[in-house]
Amino acid sequence: MKPESNNTPRFYGLPKVHKPDIPLRPIVSLPGTPSYKLAKELQKLKHLISGSIHSIQSTQEFLDIIRNIHIDKEETTVSFDVTNVMFTSVDKSLARETIANLLDIQNRQQDGEHINKDGTFKLLDLCLTTHFTFNNQIYEQINGTPMGSPISGLIAEAVMQRLEQTVLPQIQPKLWVSYVDDTFVIIKNTEIENTHQIINATLTGIRFTREEEKDNQLPFLDVMVQRTPNGEFTTKVYRKATHTDQVLNYESNHPNTHKRSCIKTLFKRATTYCSTPELEKEEEEHLYNVFAKNGYLRNFINRCLRERQRNEDMPQPKGLATLPYIKSIFELTARLLRPLGLITAHKPTATLRQQLTRTKDPIPSMSKTNVVYKIPCTNCTKHYIGQTGSQLMIRIHEH
Repeated sequence: MKPESNNTPRFYGLPKVHKPDIPLRPIVSLPGTPSYKLAKELQKLKHLISGSIHSIQSTQEFLDIIRNIHIDKEETTVSFDVTNVMFTSVDKSLARETIANLLDIQNRQQDGEHINKDGTFKLLDLCLTTHFTFNNQIYEQINGTPMGSPISGLIAEAVMQRLEQTVLPQIQPKLWVSYVDDTFVIIKNTEIENTHQIINATLTGIRFTREEEKDNQLPFLDVMVQRTPNGEFTTKVYRKATHTDQVLNYESNHPNTHKRSCIKTLFKRATTYCSTPELEKEEEEHLYNVFAKNGYLRNFINRCLRERQRNEDMPQPKGLATLPYIKSIFELTARLLRPLGLITAHKPTATLRQQLTRTKDPIPSMSKTNVVYKIPCTNCTKHYIGQTGSQLMIRIHEH
């Protein structure tokens, strides 16, 4: 848990292009900062929030639930979403109080070794205190935990479960499913406004917007849920209005494994998300058109889909080798390693995003870690070349 460097966290924002006025998603980059390893260690407290019957971890869990639900005519579907970002909306005192309650419950239920509450809170306070740089100015984050901290997901989920324990006995919905700060709810038509008021008045600083079903349809995560006249649900793939149907172009300088993986993933999603053969066929035709626009031949697509069926029966590999991609050489290396039970993965060394965008304040050269450095001799033409995982200024000082 001890820090290896003293870099200050850096703030940047990613645009939410699917929302009006394109707000920014605020992120604080923590890797390489004093509290990062500590926050990763505190992720072990996740067992405090396990076992919730309302929280889901994936779209597949949601599909398994929704396909076994029947909705009546006097009921409706609605989605409640935290107005800003759940991570930054949680007051620090609320976060501490929520974790304290969970620790008390855990220690009462455990017969053996208890969690040291005071020690845990000292460590938690170090993670909740966040300073960051932006445009070479240093700021302190007053509310919430930063997006980018390993501990933020735990706190957001714990607060959400606390809200559910308070609200659900009052509103008694037929179904309440939550994924972090997004919810999918089935309640009576007459209870929508009352439910919205109750959840907005429960916890300080946390406010929800709502989206009601339209034309018997409501999107949740990347699934479009539609109710049928007999009270059942059908599901299919949902794409936001800003979706451009751009995928990895066939002519791009990427290994064919990436292109094959793109095809297999999207076609598998069609099989998983679409609840009827007609919807699945419609989604597959759409995917064929999308890949054609991005330079893929239909024969290549079909060959990849046949490979997907064969790969499901292949034994698990013994290891993974991550290599930079150099055309032809990477493919040859992959073939040589395959008989040894090793699979190869490509790590991009330079991307357009890296070349065109600078979202974070640059790290000064002497504060960088994991670098190769060169020290010239002051008395001759020779020099020393070394590698260090510590900050460069510390290593130079040691020399």
